[in-house]
Amino acid sequence: MGWVGFIVQFGTHIARRNWLGCEALCSSSFRETCAIRFVLQSFSGLLAGKECKHRSDNKAVCSILSVGSSKPHLQKEAVAIYNLCLEAGIHFTAEWIPCHFNFKADYWLKVVAPMIGCSILFIFASWIICGDPTL
Repeated sequence: MGWVGFIVQFGTHIARRNWLGCEALCSSSFRETCAIRFVLQSFSGLLAGKECKHRSDNKAVCSILSVGSSKPHLQKEAVAIYNLCLEAGIHFTAEWIPCHFNFKADYWLKVVAPMIGCSILFIFASWIICGDPTL
């Protein structure tokens, strides 16, 4: 049995999506940037005017979100995320964290997923959401 997609809960609101067959075959960087865009779209009303930081152990994703990509499909996602945040007033940043500091994601991947019979192929490392970004 496999689980190919993502689910994120923010308070009582949930964003979830399964990958299409062609998306599941794409790079993890593409899937992670797509998931970030989808989550930001889903929660844009709740995140409006707030600072939101995505923490990931994927250096490539953090770079794509910060400076863009030379690969057109990844650049398209980065621009879509930028525009979405600009329109919604979300101050979005990405922060790379080394794998060995990513305890929660590692725990889910190595302990919880096997216990519930899933093979989790994508995990959000963590999101930090703060109030006013000018503070």
